[in-house]
Amino acid sequence: MARIGTYSNDVNLTRQDKVLGTDSSGSVTINYTLDSLANFLSSKGLVAVGGQVMYQFATAQSAGKFTGVAGNTAFSSVTLLKFNQIDQSEQDISNFIEEYSGNKIILSQTDDKDVYGIYNVDSVTKPSGQNFFNITLTAESTNGVLTLNKYYVISFAGAGDKHFVHNQGQASQTWTIQHNLGKYPSVSAVLSTGQKGYGDVNYTSKNSLTITFTGAESGKAYMN
Repeated sequence: MARIGTYSNDVNLTRQDKVLGTDSSGSVTINYTLDSLANFLSSKGLVAVGGQVMYQFATAQSAGKFTGVAGNTAFSSVTLLKFNQIDQSEQDISNFIEEYSGNKIILSQTDDKDVYGIYNVDSVTKPSGQNFFNITLTAESTNGVLTLNKYYVISFAGAGDKHFVHNQGQASQTWTIQHNLGKYPSVSAVLSTGQKGYGDVNYTSKNSLTITFTGAESGKAYMN
């Protein structure tokens, strides 16, 4: 092989241009295209951009993956996704994930930015003993579907209007709600019958409240 300094410089780079490297598994010298290098760096989240994290959409939970819906689900239909606490760059971002709550995010496909969903994050919770987070979402603007094994980047899209949905599965006369919105929100209730619920709202703090009905009721309460 000639000295590297004797080769001419390529001033017109293309995605299919090649560079030499060594494969770690067998110390074999091989070619890499610039396109393959770019895809590797992108999919593994190794090119750091502030506020962005990378995941692969999969059918089973593991490090660097997110699940929650079937393949080819429209972004507009997504209301819950499950993100592992370890992202594609192999970092534990548990604290960072919790910052999504009450904010607006963009979930976009890395190789086609026109496939995306813009969502308000309703809540971020971690099931006990699990290594993933449940993120509940309300779609604001979307295009396309989620494709299995594709890579997606999550980025902040600005602060959303903080809101919280309380699900009261067991009928009770008093609903005790921990919303953690840091404010005294407006409250509306929809009973399991589909009717609007009317109860007395008592704000116990900026992060909690109770709704008291005349009888035991189940349903949902919406706080904005």
